[in-house]
Amino acid sequence: MQLTFGDVCKVTGIAANTLDRWSASWLGGAAAGGQGTGHHRRYGLAETFAVYAGLRWRAEGADSGRVANLVRFLARVPSEHLEAEFEAGRTLPVLPHLFGELELPAGVTMFVEPLVGPDATPGARKLMKRVDLGRLWKEVKEKIDALKKQPLGKRGRKRTGKRRAAK
Repeated sequence: MQLTFGDVCKVTGIAANTLDRWSASWLGGAAAGGQGTGHHRRYGLAETFAVYAGLRWRAEGADSGRVANLVRFLARVPSEHLEAEFEAGRTLPVLPHLFGELELPAGVTMFVEPLVGPDATPGARKLMKRVDLGRLWKEVKEKIDALKKQPLGKRGRKRTGKRRAAK
């Protein structure tokens, strides 16, 4: 599944200039295209989810470094792997930058079950629920499904004024 730049903005709620900046800085080569005139970036499910999760974590007070690491990490995990981890209840990422110079083997990603113990405050429990990647994954997929149901004319840029006549 490939989404356009506008689709990702609509699904995630990210501002276009922010997505442009995140694509260049954090998504790197994950977003295909965008090389210049005539090329359009395309985003897969993992990249779209990475943007959505990054926005949610930022809204909950995560600093920009943590958000950047989360977005980079999630954008490179295959969607099938994310799905399997979330179905198994492992919805909290262990971000690779926490390992310092230790490099994980290619394709190895780490997720753990949320670390909310019995002595956690109600506020901590609510926060963990709001940033739970399994829940955010479901939200993104629902938003994409809703987007797919919209007529193509309703997607993309809003057209204003009359079109120019072809010469």
